[in-house]
Amino acid sequence: MPQLTRRPRAQRDRLQPANRHRGNPHAATVQAPSPAAARLAVCPLWQRLAAHPWDDPRDGHPFSARLRDATGWPHTHTQRVLHEYRRFLYLAVRRRGRVCPSAAVDEAWHTHLLDTPRYFGDFCPRVLGGPLHHVPGRGGGDSAAHRRQYRATLGAYRWAFGEAPPADLWPAPDERFATQPIHVDRRTHWVLPRPGAVWRAAGARLADANANADADA
Repeated sequence: MPQLTRRPRAQRDRLQPANRHRGNPHAATVQAPSPAAARLAVCPLWQRLAAHPWDDPRDGHPFSARLRDATGWPHTHTQRVLHEYRRFLYLAVRRRGRVCPSAAVDEAWHTHLLDTPRYFGDFCPRVLGGPLHHVPGRGGGDSAAHRRQYRATLGAYRWAFGEAPPADLWPAPDERFATQPIHVDRRTHWVLPRPGAVWRAAGARLADANANADADA
């Protein structure tokens, strides 16, 4: 006849935590925050940045609207860039300015800097704890130095936030420095491709069409 073998008390105690919520569909499993999230949760600088609203409700044309006008970006993309700008500012202060922004983040920084009374008079001392200047490239060996700083910024981003930066807003270094953006007010100017680029694109399409026609013949 089968007998029920009673487990020793020490074994029963080890099993209890795993079985505590068995059969309870509403029991929640609490996961510990990642090391990056834990660091940010107790960092006064990040708390100030996270609580800072980019748009002042008293403004008829606030910061995000001015950034959209300057770039032509849609609302959703603009908000994503501002989120990355917030993270960049955290890295800039933590690394004492030894950072390089992506092109998109640099657009947000330029737009912010244009409101100098608020940027230097309020935002920097109150949120960042001191001035953060934008230093332009001056030629010479700046290009190589900016590439090194940009790579270091990408690495610091991964460590600080526990994830890789979004590739569409923080491209690889070669892509980041392949072209330099220019500012064009599209409310007053048209942006047209150069004739050579138009003819090259048309020639490529014609070559593809001929190749497809030969393949079908």
